[in-house]
Amino acid sequence: MTERKTDFLILGAGISGCAAAREFQSRGADYLLLERNPEPGGLTRSINLDRGHFDYTGHFLHLARTSSPSGLPHAGQRDEDWSLIERKAAILVGNRLVPAPFQYNLHALPAKKRMELWRSYENRLDIPKPKSFQEYLLSGFGAGIGESFLFPYNEKLQAVSLDRLTPEVANRFFPTPDAVMIRSGLNRPKSGAPFGYSASFWYPKAGGIGRLASGLAQGLTSLEVNRPVLRIDVRRKTVQTPDGRIRYRTLLTSIPLRDFCALNADERFRRIASSLSHNRVLSLNLLFDGPAAPIFRGLHWIYLPDKDLPFYRIGFYSHLPVEFVPPKMTSVYVEAAVAAGDPRPPLPDLVERIFCSLEQRDWIDRKRISVAAVNWIDCAYIHFTPPRKRILPGLWRAMADRSIHPIGRYGRWDYLSMEDSILSGVETARRLLEKA
Repeated sequence: MTERKTDFLILGAGISGCAAAREFQSRGADYLLLERNPEPGGLTRSINLDRGHFDYTGHFLHLARTSSPSGLPHAGQRDEDWSLIERKAAILVGNRLVPAPFQYNLHALPAKKRMELWRSYENRLDIPKPKSFQEYLLSGFGAGIGESFLFPYNEKLQAVSLDRLTPEVANRFFPTPDAVMIRSGLNRPKSGAPFGYSASFWYPKAGGIGRLASGLAQGLTSLEVNRPVLRIDVRRKTVQTPDGRIRYRTLLTSIPLRDFCALNADERFRRIASSLSHNRVLSLNLLFDGPAAPIFRGLHWIYLPDKDLPFYRIGFYSHLPVEFVPPKMTSVYVEAAVAAGDPRPPLPDLVERIFCSLEQRDWIDRKRISVAAVNWIDCAYIHFTPPRKRILPGLWRAMADRSIHPIGRYGRWDYLSMEDSILSGVETARRLLEKA
């Protein structure tokens, strides 16, 4: 059996893994980046199929710490290749479209309904220290707003009961309860400009979001694809692959934390794996002739809390200022979530349910579809659960003691933006190099 050595071994060539590798390479450090798939990029990839061009699923670049794409370290982006887009998103409640965020745009509902929701908000339960996401929403927005949108939508998205999730789900990406904004939203605002975390976003004019992943992976000299990890021995500091063993001095991991623990030779790590949960997401990408259904015209994406629909979001590439959608055609993605703990549903059955729902609503005519592609994401949204909250602090200490450093959304088992993930890789690499 062959054995190799490296100072810094990185597991997973998504955007955080590639960013860390680029930082090591720029400093002349000895590193090796392993990726189980045939190409780098992780979920931030784009796919070309005949005339269809799709992202792996709906991905948009939201920036908080950098001013524009060119400011992302090692990404090699030019701002002129990107568009800064003002969000146009809505929630479909019954047959009404309500601008996002729902709780601050109640003016779009019938007068009787919006006043009902306001009274429910005024009479909401006072829960000083919510124990679950369900209690957080109930005490923050009231039962009316919760039952109209927040409860059913988030249960569809997470594919788990909200009373099993902790309030930490409502991190900086979730609109906080604000009485002034709820009240002002009862009347149509003077300005229709969007607000909140995703009020605006960046997207490439050509090439899809994969342009970002390609920029980060470009020029990497120690990247090996088709290299799955079979076993991790944190005591001996080795990783087993089908081609042999790799001995490392320091390990960076961006693979899902649950998988990292399950692959470990240490029984204590393996026991942790069963305590971490997440959902799975199917993304159905379609290209069809003609415009979108009238209800979707001009929208970038739409949230769907209706429990009768098997999907939670529909988004439109063709409503973005992009060059890859053929003229007079519509490019769309449809996202559905299932619980990871459930048996994986037969893809043909789930896809057929999605198609039937789309056709029953007259949203899509199958005869107009020229390209259809399915992407299955086995680990999509991680669950903020009580076991996660209890386990992670001790797990981070145990990993640090063994020279292991998690990076990115899945390595950190957190909800990070693409910007966060890239910076986590770069900043971790810099910190390690400074200590070396």
